[in-house]
Amino acid sequence: MKQTLSKLLEGAYFVTVFLILAIIVSLPFRRPASDLEHGPLIQNTTTNAFSVVWRQEGNEAGVLSLRGNGINGSRFAATQDGARYEARAEGLTSGTAYRYEILHTTSDGTEYRLFDGQAATVKPAGAPFTFTVFADSGTGQRHQFRLAQVMNRYPTDFILHAGDLVYKKGKARDYRRKFFSPYRELISHIPFYPVLGNHDVATDNGQPFLDIFSPPKNGPPSIQPGRCYTFDYGDARFVGIDSTLDSETLATAVAPWLQETLADSSITWRFVYFHHPPWAGGKRPGNAKIRDTLVPAIEAAGVDIVFCGHNHLYERTHPITGGEIAPSNGVIYIISGAGGKTLHDERTSDAPYLNVSNDAEYSFTWVTINGPRLELMQISEDDAVLDTFILVKDAETKP
Repeated sequence: MKQTLSKLLEGAYFVTVFLILAIIVSLPFRRPASDLEHGPLIQNTTTNAFSVVWRQEGNEAGVLSLRGNGINGSRFAATQDGARYEARAEGLTSGTAYRYEILHTTSDGTEYRLFDGQAATVKPAGAPFTFTVFADSGTGQRHQFRLAQVMNRYPTDFILHAGDLVYKKGKARDYRRKFFSPYRELISHIPFYPVLGNHDVATDNGQPFLDIFSPPKNGPPSIQPGRCYTFDYGDARFVGIDSTLDSETLATAVAPWLQETLADSSITWRFVYFHHPPWAGGKRPGNAKIRDTLVPAIEAAGVDIVFCGHNHLYERTHPITGGEIAPSNGVIYIISGAGGKTLHDERTSDAPYLNVSNDAEYSFTWVTINGPRLELMQISEDDAVLDTFILVKDAETKP
């Protein structure tokens, strides 16, 4: 009796193992995400489309497959440039999340799943939204990874990066360890909008950056696409600028384009971001080139907040117009440069235009917009709130 029961159990075990193996074999093969050299990276999201960028050696055909909101398996072929792939999903619904799969086909016709994730289209005008800002991050070291882990705890619709993504010279070979690795969990489902910093242009004038990212190609016609661009989210317009450009280019090409881009009266909120701050109290003084070329256009366009980096700390100014504090109609400048690189000391904390500063904590900026109300929080790598303030349209700033 015992031998019979033992044989039955043994038979059941082998049947179970066989069934499990059969199920596994029938599933599409999926390589682990770590096999991707770069990405996936969500780019250039609109109300009805988004792009996915990835890099994979092997010269295989790639496709993006979508499902969700009535879509089941819609396929969008990827363009390929060497090992770089980019696919754009279009005809989607505003403010909707979709599951996506990256599929590759081998030379013998076998299709396998390389990655699956989720991405969402831009929310419609009037909908509340959040975004994250930081800069000076790309070290590949502990503080960068710790800060990225805290960012994961704060829901966000997209991320702005104000430059210096990869130290020391923005080399292509350093992006995997100093950008894709720390932010893998974020960038595979959250749109990422960076601008160039001085370290990013140290190699080939920023060509590795331009080869990797795919922001909107709607900047000034005379400037290489990807260096300056604009996009809308909800009731806000965002303008990203390459502040490493020379003074003449900034003054004659970027500033007029910036002012024209922000002239739309239907926009509630106006934000600009670039690397070099015009006002700063840290190790590096405010940038005179930016004050001379961009600040007049920023003020004329009615910009609400300018986000910068370059100094490795956090600073928030009082509203400024014409170099003077102007509570009712000034522009607030925020340096969110404590993203991972060695921190800088605050050197002129008594400067009259400085409102709040913190040079002791690695941190990022988290912004929530709900109609006419904006709330900003500066959050440390220990998940502590370093600063918070509220702006309400047609009302005074409330610290």
